[in-house]
Amino acid sequence: MSTELANQEEPKPAKADIEQQAELTGVERQEKEEKQEEEEKQPLRPLHTLRWPEEPDEKLFQDALSRNDPKPLRRNEIFAIATNEKIRDLFKTYPNLKNLLKELDKIEIDGSRNREVILRRVLGYDENSLSGKSIHGLPGNLNNVQEEDREALQNLMELMNESIDDSNKLAL
Repeated sequence: MSTELANQEEPKPAKADIEQQAELTGVERQEKEEKQEEEEKQPLRPLHTLRWPEEPDEKLFQDALSRNDPKPLRRNEIFAIATNEKIRDLFKTYPNLKNLLKELDKIEIDGSRNREVILRRVLGYDENSLSGKSIHGLPGNLNNVQEEDREALQNLMELMNESIDDSNKLAL
């Protein structure tokens, strides 16, 4: 009796079942698109409701020996970035930019994996990438960054620098 069950073929789904599954997929796709549209239509949260980082110690900015070292952003610089319309438009133009930034943020910083070095490699500014050599040392999720994503990241960095420079000029 068990051999008879094993030899029986599984019943093939009827054409109506296949069409129903396709409809469900279409419905799911439509729901996903509607959810994305709702997220885009949601008003931005007021800036006063956001959690802001502590204001960095001013001594960091006055030390001549560390003048060129990376420093934390001041509140007015963060505000300038957050309110820059060009940056907001960039996120609309390049929908994958948010995911790319999340992947970059996940990078664990240690002696061999410096975020700045990895960012240079992703953007193609690394000496190995400029010489045509293959790029090693990138986390797996950043190995195959598309040219469009590189362009978006480059544009974001330029716009952020402009915003910071503008806010610093206003502060003087």
